[in-house]
Amino acid sequence: MRAIERMTDADIAEVKISASTFAEVSEATKPLIFFPEPLSALRWLAEGKDKEETRQNKIAINGWLDGQYGDPVNIAEGKPRYWIIRKTPAIFQPLLEKSKGPSLQNKTS
Repeated sequence: MRAIERMTDADIAEVKISASTFAEVSEATKPLIFFPEPLSALRWLAEGKDKEETRQNKIAINGWLDGQYGDPVNIAEGKPRYWIIRKTPAIFQPLLEKSKGPSLQNKTS
């Protein structure tokens, strides 16, 4: 209590600004939580049965990272409205579904 009583108004204002800034940054970076897991998994899943399948998988994954199918972070987060279906190769969606570990599957349902 004594420590609180000694705090100046400036200290309290700084704490409020810091808390507000932290909340804004947390909200802005929240979607990025979903990105690393599928990205790492897709790199593993890119290896196909043969060279041609591997090549096609890598093309599809790079298209996702380049934003050809929509916003890559939103797609990783599982927001289907961000997909550009007509540009998405049929091979990519099954790869993405396989890439979702249990933690991501629970968060996007």
